[in-house]
Amino acid sequence: TRTIATCTAAGDDVTQPKADRVEALRVLGMALITEGASDLAVESFKKMLAIDPNAVLGSDAGPNAQKLLENARANLAKPAANAASPGSTSSTP
Repeated sequence: TRTIATCTAAGDDVTQPKADRVEALRVLGMALITEGASDLAVESFKKMLAIDPNAVLGSDAGPNAQKLLENARANLAKPAANAASPGSTSSTP
C-alpha cells in the first residue's frame, strides 16, 4: 500500500529528524500488522528501537502490536547479551 511505501522511505531516510523516522517506523509497523505481516512489523519496530530505545507505540496500539514491539525489544537485547559473554556459545559434536 501507499502507506507502507511512504513510511518505509521515511524510516530509512537518514536526513530526516530522528523523531520523524521513529514515527514513520511506528506507523509502518502498525500498517504491516494490519496486512498480516507480523515478521516485517517486528523488523520495523527493531529499526525504530535502534533509533530510539525508549520508543513506544501509544495508546492506539492493541495488545498484539504491543506484544510484537516487546518481541522486537527482546530480539535487540539478545545480540547485546551474547556479545557481553563470548563464551556462551555452544556447539554440538
